Amino acid sequence: KKIEVEDVSKKFCFSNCIQFRPLVFLSLLFIMVGSLVPVILRQSNGVYFKMMYPKCTIKHAYQVLQINDGICDGFANNYECGFDGGDCVNFNIAYPSCNAENPESV
Repeated sequence: KKIEVEDVSKKFCFSNCIQFRPLVFLSLLFIMVGSLVPVILRQSNGVYFKMMYPKCTIKHAYQVLQINDGICDGFANNYECGFDGGDCVNFNIAYPSCNAENPESV
């Protein structure tokens, strides 16, 4: 018994037979990439950091990248900076009275 297979790819065509599936895929890809651009720009210029820690004062812009990086940095080990974004919590529990400049070396 022969099985007949119908070519349905021609059914979903626009004006000059532009395929529907690639058009949807490219549209979704552009939407996803376009929506990530503002997020990346806000992250790189510190907008999200200022929203999360509005009273945290840091001396240099590169120090924003050191917040919540897994290393306890002394300049951000305070309440205003969220104890280095949570990096210094274990250090503060282990050494509650220590005010080291570089807590990772303790």
